[in-house]
Amino acid sequence: MDIHLRVTAGGIRALYLLVIAADLLLIAFTAAADVGVVVVNPAVDRHFDLTNEGVLAVWYSSALLLLTCMSGLFVAFRPGCGGWHRAAWLTVAVGFFALSADETAQLHEMVGHQMAARGAGASYAPASNPGFNWLMPAIPVGLVFGAALVWATREWHEAAPRSRMLAVTGLACWV
Repeated sequence: MDIHLRVTAGGIRALYLLVIAADLLLIAFTAAADVGVVVVNPAVDRHFDLTNEGVLAVWYSSALLLLTCMSGLFVAFRPGCGGWHRAAWLTVAVGFFALSADETAQLHEMVGHQMAARGAGASYAPASNPGFNWLMPAIPVGLVFGAALVWATREWHEAAPRSRMLAVTGLACWV
């Protein structure tokens, strides 16, 4: 079964603008919260602050990560994509799926707290927030994901140069 997805240039530009506007809005609310400024009211502002968990900003971020995962799957299974290129794109898709799931379910926070409770705390993790204990064990996974992302994006640019800006924009929004 072939899946064909056609998006007009205007549709892509509108999507860019929507995602960039939403990202800037969330960044502004997060920056305001960091300096103690209330934009609307504390209850509303909390849902647009990226440093909070279980709020609208987290669901938005998770949705972007899941859409990125799905895009990676579409690219991995496009005609002509095979071998190492397909493996790289599948790794990217799985990585973005894992990031989406983690963002929604707060998995790394639970792992970090469990590590601290079992005496595997790290000196770089503040005692007030042991959720950061997961950082060092995650480095190898992050390096594999990063390498696959670089390779896949480079391969994508060679196969479809007009998609380069979409890949760069997606990477910038993710970071």
